Amino acid sequence: MCWTLTDWANMATIIGALAIPIAALALWVPLHQQTKLTRVANAQALTELAASLNLQLIQDAAVASLWVEGPEKFDDYSKLDQFRYTSLLIWWLLLHENVFIQKESKLLDDMTYQAWQADLRKFIAEHHLWRHWASLKKNLHPDFALYVEGYMSAGAPTLPHGSSSLKI
Repeated sequence: MCWTLTDWANMATIIGALAIPIAALALWVPLHQQTKLTRVANAQALTELAASLNLQLIQDAAVASLWVEGPEKFDDYSKLDQFRYTSLLIWWLLLHENVFIQKESKLLDDMTYQAWQADLRKFIAEHHLWRHWASLKKNLHPDFALYVEGYMSAGAPTLPHGSSSLKI
């Protein structure tokens, strides 16, 4: 059988059509793997940030006292200790804001985010965040502030993850 120029052109078209999905798959696989690695690295970085405060609480009894007793004794604290306590609250809220932004940017997986959500709910309740909210929310991204307010008012966020109009 002798192939004509048309036969060769048809064969080249078929081969070209098959090459496109193969090339796309070859690009998708490493990109997907890189996305997974980025999510793992982000989760690790958040853990390291949280660990620094937790280590401070373990090592310094005065800081631990502020953290544990602050919700109940805040009004009895000196101005300096009130500042120190609210600074701890801001620090922990900024950490959670970072978690929120990473989730909204699809840089954290759902299971990791659920653990952080549970910690945020616990933090809000244990530290009576609503008492300090007017001054604290000024330091936060507006979308995250709304999200926290959802937990404070109804026990559930007003902006479920993945549906925010977050602009970074």
